[in-house]
Amino acid sequence: MTKLVWYRNDLRCHFHQGLQHALASGEAVRAVYLDCPQQWHDHGIAPLRQRYVLRALLSLGDNLAALGVPLDVIDCGRFSRVADVLASHADTHDVDEIFCTREYPFNEMARDRAVARVMAQRSVAITAFDDAVLVPPRTLTTGQGGWYSVFTPYRKRWQVWLAENPPPGDGLDASPRKKSGRFPGREYLQARLAETEHLAGHDRQWPADEATVREELARFIDEHLAGYKRDRDFPALDGTSGLSAALSTGVLAAAECYRLAEDEMARRPAAKEGGNTWVGELAWRDFYRQIMANHPRLATGEPYRDETRFIQWSRDEALYQAWCEGRTGYPLVDAAMRQLRQTGWMHNRLRMVTAMFLTKNLFIDWRWGEQWFMQHLVDGDFAANNGGWQWSASTGTDAAPYFRVFNPVRQGERFDPEGDFIRRYVPELAQLEGKAVHQPWKSPMLCPDYPQPVVSLDGVRDKVVSAFQAARDIAQQKDFA
Repeated sequence: MTKLVWYRNDLRCHFHQGLQHALASGEAVRAVYLDCPQQWHDHGIAPLRQRYVLRALLSLGDNLAALGVPLDVIDCGRFSRVADVLASHADTHDVDEIFCTREYPFNEMARDRAVARVMAQRSVAITAFDDAVLVPPRTLTTGQGGWYSVFTPYRKRWQVWLAENPPPGDGLDASPRKKSGRFPGREYLQARLAETEHLAGHDRQWPADEATVREELARFIDEHLAGYKRDRDFPALDGTSGLSAALSTGVLAAAECYRLAEDEMARRPAAKEGGNTWVGELAWRDFYRQIMANHPRLATGEPYRDETRFIQWSRDEALYQAWCEGRTGYPLVDAAMRQLRQTGWMHNRLRMVTAMFLTKNLFIDWRWGEQWFMQHLVDGDFAANNGGWQWSASTGTDAAPYFRVFNPVRQGERFDPEGDFIRRYVPELAQLEGKAVHQPWKSPMLCPDYPQPVVSLDGVRDKVVSAFQAARDIAQQKDFA
């Protein structure tokens, strides 16, 4: 009999419970990845992210071959074919048990239920693990027995639970089982990679092989963890981990990140402030996954807060395109949007700034922005992206009121005070020195090629409050009807 490891968004060997259990069985082990390029297309997944996944699979296949585990890669097209293809593969290789990592978005859970039905007919066992998170989505409940919708109390319970239930360590025996292993999926992946879009230098900027990523994690913990809280909000600095693509595809395990950070804080008290802040980002990651798992309607474009379904969003295509192309006339917003288009990534602080500008200043539907980000981000993660957009638009979780509005000029003055980041991506403003870069409309002769602001910042809060109140009134009327 054969144990089959079904890979999805968990493209690694270390800190992978499914692989470790399969190897520990003592039976033959195979691995499989079911490629669904049409599903990616339907979901608008960024070409750069698709390329990253394919590169990660090439590295994974080599690493598995060194362990004596062949990796098959099969073209399924869409999720709808996965159950039948996986069943055929299991029949061919005499599989009696499948190991996998649980996924929580709506379509993925529907796919997995279909697989479970087909495998039950064949008496093939499925053993799944929650390696994609640190705390499984349905573990923590409020005092009233419901799911958490506010991050701060969730984080406190999350931290307590992990202190009592630390994530499992890396039990992989990495010594090669054979001198040379097979990698059946190599040719397929190489052909797929040859068809993908890529940017010059992008593959170097975002390494997809597990060994390099783990080295980058160790270097970040050693050199930058202590200063993370101080530096993380300044886009001109190298203050973030740069590991988001690896985490979102599972090349890197959240468990390894958490354990290394906790060990560093225990070893070096000076790292506690930065370390706690960085671990908080792992908590945010789990928070949005449990929200998505417990409220599957969010995967269908629905807002978390029901009354916000009645908000009358603007559908101004010209303003939307100005935002997409980084020509709103607000330098920090434009620099961030150009960073996204040019690199496939955007600094986290700027994701909030640009999202709030679209949804509050331009008052354009948050779903437009959510889709644009997924179409361009190399680290696009559906749960985190949806959660971040709904937080910024005030349609999602969080206790803060809907009149939260970021002023893009003040955000620039605070987090890019000398304009170094802005000038990097908006060269039209190179002639403006120091803080003058944040309000170029005051020096039009020095930047004639830069657009004037597409909207005024005046009165934004009042307009937002009025629109949200109108939506609440409509919702109340419908409740009484």
